[in-house]
Amino acid sequence: MSCIRSAKGARLAAASTTALCALVAGRVHAGAWSTAGDASLSTTYDDNVRFAPGDKIADELATLEGDLHIDWMEDASQLSLVPRARTIRYRDYRAYDRSEGFLSLSGERKTERSHIDLRIDGSLDTTVTSELGFTGYSDTNKRRRGLNVSLSPQYRLTELLALTGSIAASFNRYVDARFTPLVDYDYKSVTLGLQRTLNERSTLALQASVGRMRVPGRAQYDKDNYQLVLDYNHQFGERWTTELAWGPSRVRSQAFHRTDSGLVYTASLIRKGERSTLSLSATRTVSPNGLGALARRDVFGATLQRNVTERMTLDANANWSRVLNSSLDGGFSNSRLSYLDVGIGVRWKPAPTWTVSFGLGRSLESYGVPVTNAGKTIAQLGFNWAGLGSVGT
Repeated sequence: MSCIRSAKGARLAAASTTALCALVAGRVHAGAWSTAGDASLSTTYDDNVRFAPGDKIADELATLEGDLHIDWMEDASQLSLVPRARTIRYRDYRAYDRSEGFLSLSGERKTERSHIDLRIDGSLDTTVTSELGFTGYSDTNKRRRGLNVSLSPQYRLTELLALTGSIAASFNRYVDARFTPLVDYDYKSVTLGLQRTLNERSTLALQASVGRMRVPGRAQYDKDNYQLVLDYNHQFGERWTTELAWGPSRVRSQAFHRTDSGLVYTASLIRKGERSTLSLSATRTVSPNGLGALARRDVFGATLQRNVTERMTLDANANWSRVLNSSLDGGFSNSRLSYLDVGIGVRWKPAPTWTVSFGLGRSLESYGVPVTNAGKTIAQLGFNWAGLGSVGT
C-alpha cells in the first residue's frame, strides 16, 4: 500500500494541515496573496544513461518542468503552496521515460516570543530520481511515493536564550520495486535543543534527537538513532560566514540488540562578495534510505558563482560523497557507495523573464566489493521562462 493511502500517513497529514490552517486562522482578511510561476525546457546529451560500468548507452533527452508559487502573508504569518511537475522523454531509450510530481505546503507563525514552522512535502517520483546518490539503485525506472511532515517550534526564554524543537515523520513506498532490494520504510524523529546568542555575530546551540526507522512487516530492519550535536555559527564581517557542528551518534538494531557508535559533523565556510559567492562544506549525516538502512553519508562540496555582467553568471561546482549502510545485524557495511560530480555552467538573461543556460558535467560512481567504477558525461542546453506573477489582497 502506498504512503498516500497509508492510514497513519493520512491521519498525520490531516492533523498537520489542520495545524497549518490554525497558524493563520482568523486573520486571513488582513493578508495579501501573490502568485509566481516558471517553466523550463532543456535538452541533454548523456553518454551513459544507465550509469553502468560497461555496455554504455548514449542518448538524448528532453525535460519539461514547471512550478507555481502561491503565497499568502501578513505581519506575523505566511502560507505557501508550491506544486511542481516534470516530464522526461528519451529519444531512443524509452525505458527511462517518466513523469514526476511534487507538492509542498509550508506555513510560518511569529509572535513576540515564539516562532513555529510547519512543512508538508509530497512526491510522486521514480527511483531514477530518488536513489541516485543514496542507494545506487537508480538504473531501473520504478515508481516511488513519499510524504514528509515536520513541525518546528521555537520559544525565546530570554533575550539571549531560546528553546527549539522539531517533530518529523517520513513515509516512503516503492510501488513496483519487485526484483530490487528496495523496501518501504517509515522514519520518525524528535529533536529538542537550546540556542544561545553569544553576540551580534555568533550563536551556539545544543541539540538532542531521537529517530526511529521501521520497515512494515519486517522487524529485522528496525533501528533507532540517537544524536547529540553542538552547533556554532559565526559571521566574520559582512562577507564571511561559518558553521561548525559536531557530536556523537548511535545506531541501535532492535532485533539484534547491537549498537554502533560514530560521529556526525558539519563544517561550512561561505564568502559573499559584490559579484561572486564561494561556498565550501563538509558534512556527515545519518539518515534512512530505501535499502531499509540508516546510512552514514559524508559529503564534501565546493561551489563558485560569479556574476560576469548584469545578465551573465558563471557557475562551477565539485562534490564528493560516500555512503555506508547499516547492516541488518548492526554496524555498518564494508561495501561503500561513492560519487564524484563536477560541473561548469553559464546562465544568460536576454530579457527579465527569460534565462538561457548551458552546462557540462562529469560524474563518477564507485560501489561494491570488489570495487566497480562507472562514469558519465552530460551536456545540457536549457531555457527558462519566469513571466507568471501577480500580487493581490
